[in-house]
Amino acid sequence: MTLRYKFAQRANLLRMTAILLSLILLASNTSFAKSYLASGDMYGTIKIWEPLTVVVRDQDKKHKKTIFACKKTITKKEKGHKGTTYSVSWNQDGTAFISGSRDRTIKLWDYEGKHKKTISEKQKGHKIAVHSVTWNPKGTRFVSGDSYGNIKIWDASDKDPKKWKLIKTFKGHTGRVYSLVWNHDGTMFASGAWDLTIKIWDQDGKHIRTIAGHTDKVNSVAWNDDGTMLASGSWDKTIRILDTSDRDPKKWKLIKAISGKEGHTSTIYAVAWNHNGTRLASGSFDKTIRIWDTSDKDPRNGNL
Repeated sequence: MTLRYKFAQRANLLRMTAILLSLILLASNTSFAKSYLASGDMYGTIKIWEPLTVVVRDQDKKHKKTIFACKKTITKKEKGHKGTTYSVSWNQDGTAFISGSRDRTIKLWDYEGKHKKTISEKQKGHKIAVHSVTWNPKGTRFVSGDSYGNIKIWDASDKDPKKWKLIKTFKGHTGRVYSLVWNHDGTMFASGAWDLTIKIWDQDGKHIRTIAGHTDKVNSVAWNDDGTMLASGSWDKTIRILDTSDRDPKKWKLIKAISGKEGHTSTIYAVAWNHNGTRLASGSFDKTIRIWDTSDKDPRNGNL
């Protein structure tokens, strides 16, 4: 894997910067003419961002540049979260997104930020902080993970959110479930947790495989768009890339682990792919965001 870009931040890099990185690459709403983003912060605030094209001058030359402007801010007054917003995920057609929070709730919002539903413990929700939520590619189900290591699978197939139901609750990990991601066709999902493992589950929550390798807490897992590569980032300062192209998860193999002088110098909080799987972004507590060239899967060629 080749390091293509490195962005350093002078101020302290908070976890929310890494989350924003993931949102830019993964949670963009591409179903509308305009692609919206959503972000959450440590105060529970959610922001919806709208891309704007501006003309800038550089050495007497004009060129267009895309910037993101805040379209909507959701706070407690707008039925927002009362604790850190850890995770957001758009549905397949970009009409809505869900958010998970330290306040133990999952909330549903339309693309303009209007509150549609809250899932709390009373609605069979989580009893502790919700660290991760993610919708499947079809938008018919989503999964959520909490601090106790529990994972919940939800039926969101009905157009009326009031009719959504809990399908299953199970003990997925012995540590916090910090990241969840579906594969490209929604037949399985991966969970990354603070018990140092990544686990693979079928769409109904049946355990398929446990992947070891990280030596510290797993903060982030991300599948590329065609489901052929699974990336993970950890407190062990390592990015691991798995070849998941085989239909049999038992045959998946490690392509490369990036660490040491080649990689980050501190905890990795987020990894995210671009839409064609040729670039992988990683955000770290070392105050940098790095963009990696993943166009060649053969580690012998020095790219991946």
